Amino acid sequence: MPGQSAIDQQEMVRRYLKLYSGPLYDVMAELGYPNQVLSHEIKPLVRGMKLAGPALTLQSVDAVPGSVKPAESYFSALCKACTPGCVAVYSMGREQQAGHWGELTSTSVKAHGCQGVVIDGGARDSDFIERLGFQCFCRYTSPIEMAKRVCFISCQQPVHMSGSLTGVVPVHPGDWVFGDGDGVTIIPKDIAVEVLLKAEALSEREHKGRELFATGMDPEEVIRKYGVG
Repeated sequence: MPGQSAIDQQEMVRRYLKLYSGPLYDVMAELGYPNQVLSHEIKPLVRGMKLAGPALTLQSVDAVPGSVKPAESYFSALCKACTPGCVAVYSMGREQQAGHWGELTSTSVKAHGCQGVVIDGGARDSDFIERLGFQCFCRYTSPIEMAKRVCFISCQQPVHMSGSLTGVVPVHPGDWVFGDGDGVTIIPKDIAVEVLLKAEALSEREHKGRELFATGMDPEEVIRKYGVG
């Protein structure tokens, strides 16, 4: 199977965005990675939002009174770390009341090539984010300012996001992130090309099977022929 360098990053983004979560999960499970889906509580801000790209990771923790560091330096680091088509992945620890990501951050990183964000917490300025066309996946929305509630500790270091089948799913910078209406999946960067190629093949078989199911063909025959169902 070719290495990731065999396919340009922008081409990877374009092709991943043509896929959907079901085949991706099936391929990941077949390869021995069944626990890569983030918590079902992390959903698209607006139905129809979709993202796929390499992870740009950000970590914060609950703030200790009097020790909050300025957020500006971390957002500056976040913008500098952006690559075309990247997806911000933000873990903020236990704080689950504030809106941890808003319109201004979205506008800033989008200008540097970031297509969207996956937040293990809350978003705010949601109407502005939607109008901006920025793809946002989060647990909830809130108007509460997060500045005095969290302390940023790292950018582009491994983070842990809440999982569906496991307590956490580790995300390393450069891992591939895929999100659609069914949830968010993390694809380890070392197998991102292999997963893409196998998911494309499975999606094509499902498309052919779907057409035959629609004709009323015997489902067992379709399943035998295309290995889908």
